[in-house]
Amino acid sequence: MENWIKSLENRIQELEEEREKIVREMSELKPLIGCIEYKYVLNKIGKKYYYFYLRRLVDGKLRSIYLGKSIPEGLIKAREDRYRLKVLKEQLKKIERQIRSIERILRKNVRENKDF
Repeated sequence: MENWIKSLENRIQELEEEREKIVREMSELKPLIGCIEYKYVLNKIGKKYYYFYLRRLVDGKLRSIYLGKSIPEGLIKAREDRYRLKVLKEQLKKIERQIRSIERILRKNVRENKDF
């Protein structure tokens, strides 16, 4: 019985270390705020020219910020950071659920052992 409890406590410690690593990585990311749109403009003869815009809230209003014919490298990295942040948040939720579940099992076991 003691061995089982020790293994659960070790698992909690592993999960907490993993959680700290994820939080550290999340703090290093610089995610994109807004979204990148691909719009076209028609010239006088009807030919389409495509341009990129960054859509984001500025002073509470939705604005389109012109980026040009290509996306700047910094924004590509920021967009990748946003997707990575989303994945890390999901992993963090999963780890916290596992920790709560193990702690619940340990509390229940402690209560049952006090009754004896």
